[in-house]
Amino acid sequence: MKKYAKIINEETKACEVGLGTNTEFYRSIGMSEMEVEQGWDGQYYLAGYTPEKTQNIINSERITELQNYLNATDWYTVRFAETGAEIPEDIKAARQSAREEISRLRGDDDQDNSQMDPLH
Repeated sequence: MKKYAKIINEETKACEVGLGTNTEFYRSIGMSEMEVEQGWDGQYYLAGYTPEKTQNIINSERITELQNYLNATDWYTVRFAETGAEIPEDIKAARQSAREEISRLRGDDDQDNSQMDPLH
């Protein structure tokens, strides 16, 4: 997309972008019309220089998603501890799967997940 922009990092081609309509102001602060793209990080870059997510970032986002699932289903384990009400098998399996995937993504596959805190 064409926007008024100014490159603020010559190495990464990150840009400062004017999002309004005051083109005279943008020109007065050294911006010119450029083709820019918004990256996954919210930053604008010169078109063609937008960085891709690294595998570490992708893994970190997935771990956060899995931890959120574990947090959202913790109440099952609390209910079980307090009342003895059984945790549904599908929830048990999904929680175990989430713990295993977290371990794999962190690179600690040899960890024994059966000994983990029952809430996580």
